[in-house]
Amino acid sequence: MLEYIRQNLQIGKVTTRGKAAYFTITNQKEIKTLIEIFSSNPLNTAKQLNFLDFKEAFELYTSTKEKSPSLIKAINSIKGNMNSSRLDDNIPERRDFNITPYWLLGFVEGDGSFSITRSQNFILSFSLIQTFKEIALFEAIKNFILNLPGKFTGRRSDSNVVSLYKGKAVNNSKSTVNIKITNAEFLKNVLIPFFDSLVWHSKKELDYQDFKSVLNLKLKGQHFTEEGVNLINTIINQMNNNRLSTIGEEKTEVVSRELLQKEIDRLLSAPSNLEIEEDGRIFIKSLNKYYSDRSNIQVDLLDEKGSIFETFNSLVDCSKYLNISPQTAGRKLRAGSPVLLNNQSLYIKKKYAWI
Repeated sequence: MLEYIRQNLQIGKVTTRGKAAYFTITNQKEIKTLIEIFSSNPLNTAKQLNFLDFKEAFELYTSTKEKSPSLIKAINSIKGNMNSSRLDDNIPERRDFNITPYWLLGFVEGDGSFSITRSQNFILSFSLIQTFKEIALFEAIKNFILNLPGKFTGRRSDSNVVSLYKGKAVNNSKSTVNIKITNAEFLKNVLIPFFDSLVWHSKKELDYQDFKSVLNLKLKGQHFTEEGVNLINTIINQMNNNRLSTIGEEKTEVVSRELLQKEIDRLLSAPSNLEIEEDGRIFIKSLNKYYSDRSNIQVDLLDEKGSIFETFNSLVDCSKYLNISPQTAGRKLRAGSPVLLNNQSLYIKKKYAWI
C-alpha cells in the first residue's frame, strides 16, 4: 500500500525495519509538493490543525537563509503544541467536510473495524472510532452512509440503523465518538455494494471479504449447521489481529486462504438451509424447526400493492402508529385484513430476521 502511495505521488521513500514499513518525505522540494496537495485538499479530521502547524513551520524555515536562535525557538514553539502535545483540542466549527467514496474508504482502511461476535448468532458489526473531538466529522460520515444507494425496507432515520454515540473515557484515555452498523439488511444491501464498488489497497480488504463471507453464509442459514459454525469460527480465527503471524508468544495456525475460500464457495453453492413461509416464518432444515428468536421480529406495514409503507421493531410500536390496541393489530395480522389509516388500506405483516 505504501509503495502504491509513493508511486502515485512520485515523492518520498518506503523503508522497512523489522516487521514495520514506513513512508517518509524529508526532501524540501517534495515536502513543498505534499503541502500543496493538502492545501488544495484540506484534511477532514483534527489532523488538519497539525498540518497547518507543519506548514507554518516549514514556511518559516525555508523563508530565511539564516537559521537564527529566534527562528529555532519559533519553530520549537510550534512543534511543542503539535500532535499529542497539543493543548488546544478544540476544532473550529466546520460543516464543509468533503466526504467522498474514496476518502471514506481510505479512512476505513486506516481506522475501520469489521468484527463478528462468537455468540450463537455470530452478530456482524462494522464500526469507526475516533476521539470525541471528531464528532462533527462523524455526523457528516453518518449522513453520507445513510444516503448511499441501495434497497432498505426500514427507515434509515432510525437510530439503530447507523448508530452514532459517545464512548466513555477509560482510565486516562479521552472520550470517543463511535459509528456502528449491525443491521444486516443495511450491511447487505447498502454498505457492502458500496465497498464492492471501490478498489482497496490495504490488508483490511481481507477482513472485509471475510466479513462478507460470514454474512453470506448466514443468509443461507449455514450458521445453524455444525459444518457452517466450524467454518465461520475458522474464518474469525484468521481475521483482524489474528491475521498476524503471532499473538503474544504463540503462533496462530495459518489456514490456506485458497482452501478456505473453496470451503466457503462450496457451502454458499449448496441449497439454502432455510425456507421462508408465506407468513414470513423461517423454517430451519438442519434443526427441523421454525426460527423462534422473538427479538429479531420486524413488523412491516404494506400498502395494497405490497410495497412497504412503514417498518417497526415490534407489533406494539406498529399499533401505536396506527392508534389501535396491540390486540386489534394482532387480529388484523392473523386475519390478513386491512387497517385504515387516512383513508388508505394497510396490511400488517411480520418479518422474521435470522441474521
